[in-house]
Amino acid sequence: EVPTKASMRLIGASALCICVVFVAHGVAESSDAGDEVCIADGSCLGGATQAWQVVQAHDARGRRMTPEDLEVRWMDRPGPLNDGEIRLRPAFISPDPYMRGQASTANLGKTFFGYQVAEVVESRSADYSVGNFVHCRGPWQQEYGHTASALPEGYLVPRTDAAPKTSPTVPISAYIGVLGMPGKTAFGGVLRIGDLRGDGSSGALRGATVLVSGAAGMVGSAVGQMARALGAGFVIGTAGSQAKIQHLLDLGFDAAISYKEKTTASDMEAAMRDSLIAAGRSPHIDFYFDNTGGHVTAAAWPLLRDGARVAVCGGIVHYESGGLDGWDFGRWAFLNGVPTSGFPRPTKIGDPVVANDAGRSITVESFIWNELHRRKPYLEEFFTTAHEWIAEGKLNVIETVMDGYQRIPEAFVGLFSGVNVGKMIVRV
Repeated sequence: EVPTKASMRLIGASALCICVVFVAHGVAESSDAGDEVCIADGSCLGGATQAWQVVQAHDARGRRMTPEDLEVRWMDRPGPLNDGEIRLRPAFISPDPYMRGQASTANLGKTFFGYQVAEVVESRSADYSVGNFVHCRGPWQQEYGHTASALPEGYLVPRTDAAPKTSPTVPISAYIGVLGMPGKTAFGGVLRIGDLRGDGSSGALRGATVLVSGAAGMVGSAVGQMARALGAGFVIGTAGSQAKIQHLLDLGFDAAISYKEKTTASDMEAAMRDSLIAAGRSPHIDFYFDNTGGHVTAAAWPLLRDGARVAVCGGIVHYESGGLDGWDFGRWAFLNGVPTSGFPRPTKIGDPVVANDAGRSITVESFIWNELHRRKPYLEEFFTTAHEWIAEGKLNVIETVMDGYQRIPEAFVGLFSGVNVGKMIVRV
C-alpha cells in the first residue's frame, strides 16, 4: 500500500520534469560529528567517538523478514585517513530488494552494504574535495574512510557552483534511483534485452506490447516510461493497490492490474487479455519485464507471442522464502508455473535461453545490470538518454523518502510488502 503516514510534494515541478516524492513522516536525529545521536534502544552518545551502523542481527532466511532483523548499533568512529583516502558520510541510503540475500547466518553482526549518495567530509585525495557528493556502494554507517581510487562503483555526482545537484529539477538522491542502479537496470533490460529488432535502435520497441510486473517500484516504473519513450505501442503494469494502479496510469501506462485483486494466474491472464482486446490490440505480449515472478509470470507466459523476449530482473515473490537461492532458469520456470520442458538446459544468470513452447520461440534472459553492461555496453548512452528524457518530461523522478537512520530497518523490510512508490530512500 501507499504509506498512510505520507505527504506528497513536488520537487522542482516544471513543464519539463515533475519529481514526485512521498515523504514518510519521521524526525531525523542529528548525525553530524560532535552531536548527540540516539539509536533504537534509547541510548544516546556523543558523536565525537561513536557512530551508528546498521547490522544483520538475526538469520532471516526462509521466513518473512522484520525490522528487528536489522539493528542500529554503536561503533567506534573510523581513525585518521591515509594519503589517497576520503571520508564519506551517507546523505541518502538506498534499500534495494536484491540485498535480501545479505540477511543470512554468514552475515550476522556484519554491517549492511549497499548503494548510497554520500558527502565527502574529509579528503586526502586530489580527485575529491570536501563538499563533493559521491554515488557509490558502501556500508550503512554514519561515516567511513575509503581509498578514493577503489570506491565501489563510485563517481562524483554532477553539481553546479551554487549547490550540489544535477539540475534545478533533479535532486541528488536521483543517483540512487532513476539515475542510479535501478535506472541502469531498467534501461539495460529494455534496450538490450527487449530489443525486438536486434539492432539496438531507438525504435526497437516501436508499436510493441510491453508487460511490466512490480511496475510501481523504481525499476518497474522506469521500465514502463522508458518503453514508452522507445516507441512501445501499449504498456501494461501490475501493482498491489488502487492508489498504485492510478499512479501507473498517471505515468502513462495504458493499463494497470492489481495482483492483489487478480490473485490467480487464470484471473490475471484474463485481465491482461481483456485489457488488450478492449484497446483493439492482439492479445499477445512482445516483451515482458519480470520483477516479481509468481502468478503474474505464470499468467504472462501463455500470452507471449512467437519471438517474444523476457527480461528476468527479479523475483520478489520468492525472496522471503529463499526459493531463488542459487537459481537457474529451470528453477525459475518451475517456481513460476512456466512449462519446464521448453527450456533446453538449466542455465545461470546472464545466459539467454530460447524456450520452445507450444510452437513459440521465446528468448528469456536474466540479468544484473553491471554484468549486462559488461557484455553489451550501454552506460554512457544511459546517462545521456536518461537526462534527455527527464528534461523532456518522459522520465519522472519518483521517491518514497523516510527520514532518519533509525528508520533504515523499517524502510528495507517495507520493500517486501510494497510500502514504496518508486524508489525507497532513507535520508540520513
